[in-house]
Amino acid sequence: MLKIRNNISRRASWVEGYSFSGSDEIPIIPQFQAVIPDNIVPFSKRKTIAPSKRHRWGIHFYEDDKYFSSFLKNPEYYLNELKQFAVVFSPDCSIYRDMPRVEQVANIFLSRAVTCLLQKNGIPICINVRWGDERSYEPAIGSLQKGGVYAISTHGCIKDPEDRLFFKKGLAILVETIEPTVLLVHGSNAADIFAPFKKRVSLLFYDPRIKQTRNRGKGDQNPTLI
Repeated sequence: MLKIRNNISRRASWVEGYSFSGSDEIPIIPQFQAVIPDNIVPFSKRKTIAPSKRHRWGIHFYEDDKYFSSFLKNPEYYLNELKQFAVVFSPDCSIYRDMPRVEQVANIFLSRAVTCLLQKNGIPICINVRWGDERSYEPAIGSLQKGGVYAISTHGCIKDPEDRLFFKKGLAILVETIEPTVLLVHGSNAADIFAPFKKRVSLLFYDPRIKQTRNRGKGDQNPTLI
């Protein structure tokens, strides 16, 4: 019981000083200076990037949750290491359409809370926006500040036709209500998804098919702008 109380207290300290949005009380992260990295690498592969290159690379969490579960449990342990990178995307905690809403909201809250901790410790951050079905649109998107740079990923969530539909709906809400200036997109630049928004937001694509570990941080993979 003491361990549970300590964990709750630690997480409360991560969001101390922040305002909250809506009945779900998702932390509102103020506007921040955007950093657009030359390349991005999964958290679990971060050590493959040469130290001399890290200032040009961003870290993302678009991988199975098990590969960054240790980070979610104790993000403070990794702070000094993460400061070596250009930017850190907020954790991409899984949000599935068949999850109970309370679980979807809990994962959105956890992702934003960790992001607050990173920001408070001077680490450049980019908010990753992840939604499932319509129940998660409000907590995932309604808590965001207008304008600015955000990150999203299509990886693993647009192959199924129904998943693709919910992704399109969420993206439309994101663009229409938040009006981001730039979206950093990890994954496919599928025309049926992104073409309607090309005139409203700059889209930068990072190809997840590039084998980061093969180059061990020696090569460059500049994002594709459309």
